[in-house]
Amino acid sequence: MGYITKSTTVYLDLHMTNAGRRLLLQGSLSDNMIKFALGDTDVDYRNALQLSSGEVPDVTGEHLNCIFGVNGGYDIKRKLEYTLGQATTSPSLTPVGSLVSGFRNASTGGQMDYSTDATVKFYVADMFTSLKALAMTQIPYHQWNGMSATTYTNYFKTIQDAQGRNYSARYTQLFEDMEYGLGRGWFANLVDGFYVSEGGNIKNCSVKIEPESPKDGILLRKLTSAALVNQSNQTITNNLEKTAKIGTRKTRAYISPFTVATEGLKSDQGVFNGSGPLSICNALADYGYVVGSIINKKVTVYPEYGIKSDAGGYYHPQIIENSSYSTILNATGLDTLTPSARIIDNNNTNTNFYYPLQTNQINNEPGDRRFRGKENSDYLGSTGIRNSTTATETALNFFAGTPELELTKQTSGNLPQTLRMNRRNITQEPNIGLARIVQQTEDFFYALSKDPEVSNWVTTSGTGKNSVYSFNIALRISAQDESKKYKSCKVNLNFIFSVPALQPTFTWQAPTPSSSGRWLVFNSAAVQIYGAGYTSMGGHYTSNPTQSVTTSGESIYRKIILNT
Repeated sequence: MGYITKSTTVYLDLHMTNAGRRLLLQGSLSDNMIKFALGDTDVDYRNALQLSSGEVPDVTGEHLNCIFGVNGGYDIKRKLEYTLGQATTSPSLTPVGSLVSGFRNASTGGQMDYSTDATVKFYVADMFTSLKALAMTQIPYHQWNGMSATTYTNYFKTIQDAQGRNYSARYTQLFEDMEYGLGRGWFANLVDGFYVSEGGNIKNCSVKIEPESPKDGILLRKLTSAALVNQSNQTITNNLEKTAKIGTRKTRAYISPFTVATEGLKSDQGVFNGSGPLSICNALADYGYVVGSIINKKVTVYPEYGIKSDAGGYYHPQIIENSSYSTILNATGLDTLTPSARIIDNNNTNTNFYYPLQTNQINNEPGDRRFRGKENSDYLGSTGIRNSTTATETALNFFAGTPELELTKQTSGNLPQTLRMNRRNITQEPNIGLARIVQQTEDFFYALSKDPEVSNWVTTSGTGKNSVYSFNIALRISAQDESKKYKSCKVNLNFIFSVPALQPTFTWQAPTPSSSGRWLVFNSAAVQIYGAGYTSMGGHYTSNPTQSVTTSGESIYRKIILNT
């Protein structure tokens, strides 16, 4: 059904059948118009009997080749299809339900709110300030002049769970409450799930998620540096076309530190692909092992490694955990195998930063601290794997509990290369992975604002460390099973990154003639989460990442607007 304003004149070019012309002349055509379809309904209104052959009269009503005209009861042979964004829909189907997006509502005890058209304002700075709060669980593994671990761990006495209990010495519970209860952590939920609303009931459904328009598709490709799977289930690999670029002559390309991922659901009713949550997470980090020899075996804090030209360094888990490879590793003469993480430089993919677990972290591991690639492997490392129950705790073991190492040509004994700290100032914290990711995020948003392909779609205010960036990506969610008569739903994602909202949770250390500028994570124990209050800031924040609002009632992490 459509409506036209009275002031608008619209002319329709109609091809009338003989039956229609007769009714028009009799003045009763409008009384007999009971249906309108953008397609051939295969109906000859002069005949009451159905034609089994499927032959159809032409628009003049002539049916010399037909025994009888086709009547009601026959479905349209070819339905008119239209494309909305990149999702194809058949409006001639009569919908029996609709896709909806679901969001946990903290004010109602975590009950789900559902919408066919929702806007999600996601505050990127809140994700990092919350991770800083969790990162302080790793402070006992650090050591520099003047540092006191209790300065940071006392923070957990000041934040409480929903039952009023503080999180001091309850770190695992804090990680689980954040990740499983709130969807806030290394994977941050944008949408908590996608469902079908049918007859007043909510049920699971396999869905496909697509950009609403070409503009949304371009921004999504910029944001997702990991592989993106299109409607035809084809993987679009990452390349420079997806990076944010600065300049026209000598272009600097920045790979996004993010990817957007969706999970599936497996239940007694089946497997539901893409049903959520829809999350944003880091895309430039991965996990593996460092093989080498510790340069100073008496060191328990910030160990560094010597490696050979043709052996040692960072290895993918599939290599290390292959039992047949252990013989090769034994022959290298390198004596240490250490679980490690790695971050790719978003401005130079040939450069990596490494984060192997420290000796003091490994010695904190309960039980047998030796690591064996596989049960039948004879290659043993003097290391273990940190126990954790969440992806966030695992990530922060590496990206907050260890120093950042870089590959250098500096020798160690007869080993020609070393993995060493790139800052050795014992009066300050070393570079750590969380700070690296914050810097990559700032670089990427700045690059987006200058990229000639998308800069018109990125809103920017302020300059330098006072910059605030935002952009929108609209997504269309539809059922994977096209035979299901479900309406699609829409989610508009509004990403807002306020650099001022990072401070003072993080501290910017200005560059000097001998060193580049950097973000400090542990310069103080402050945690200030501003959420929607980023525009005014001041004292309107919360220090508790498990809260839903600031002291002034502003939503944190994300703000959900249910349009319908």
